Amino acid sequence: TVDPTGGLEDIEQRRIRALHSASFWDDATRIVRGIGFEQRLGFRIEPETESWLRRATRGGALRTVSSERLGEALLPLLENGIGPSVLRRAHELGAVKALGAQRLFTKTTLRALARVPGSLTALGEASCPTCRAVACLATMLLQQIAGAEVIVERLHLTRQIGRELRSAERFISLYPKGLRPARRPGDLWYQLHEASFGGIVGLWLASEDVEAKQALQRYWLELRHEKPDIAAGDLAVSGHRAGPHFGAALRGAMRAKLNDGLGREGQLAVAMGLLAEADQPYK
Repeated sequence: TVDPTGGLEDIEQRRIRALHSASFWDDATRIVRGIGFEQRLGFRIEPETESWLRRATRGGALRTVSSERLGEALLPLLENGIGPSVLRRAHELGAVKALGAQRLFTKTTLRALARVPGSLTALGEASCPTCRAVACLATMLLQQIAGAEVIVERLHLTRQIGRELRSAERFISLYPKGLRPARRPGDLWYQLHEASFGGIVGLWLASEDVEAKQALQRYWLELRHEKPDIAAGDLAVSGHRAGPHFGAALRGAMRAKLNDGLGREGQLAVAMGLLAEADQPYK
């Protein structure tokens, strides 16, 4: 067997070893890929290689990599079930700042990172690769470790993931200490109806108490699928001019449906009352 670099022994010893000290400068994506191999295979970066990696990270090697290449190396790892352990290891090696973070994870955000798998399972999205990546990256938004736009730009993320992270950032900023959920279903629906998955999982990771998580679970699995039994056309027939106020009226009807169990006629009455309060002129 010809094995000039000792690769077979490395495999037997379950270790990841670079060939020389400049390896991570020659191609800095090896930092990310090395962490990925380590976490996916259950190997360990050997001590000398780790020292070279740390020096390259401190020296800014990852800043020499384009956002496209960095994202191509990292995103598949985050979409996989190893995403939380990859980010935790990047934190340990000082590499997380190069991913868009202003500073390293804190004890609180590391706890949130550990809750990512549970959040995906509870919200019914454990098999969704995009949701896995969004949940992992949302932990970087907690305690302003990073901003959504910075992460999107640094990792050259897709538009969909960008939208999800902006939703997460918005709702985390609205409830920085975690969600204090409304108790009635209609009020909870109204509280969360503008949140996409990113907003919901961001709040889940930011929230410590069980009640908040149960409310988020109920919204995502149940309430977000509810629709009012009336539409904008029903309001237009009444003689009101169409406009943004129609949306507000329909949301009010939806809220009343869930809170009070109103049927179609009751929902229509609520919507018409809201339009009348808005003092919209008749045709």
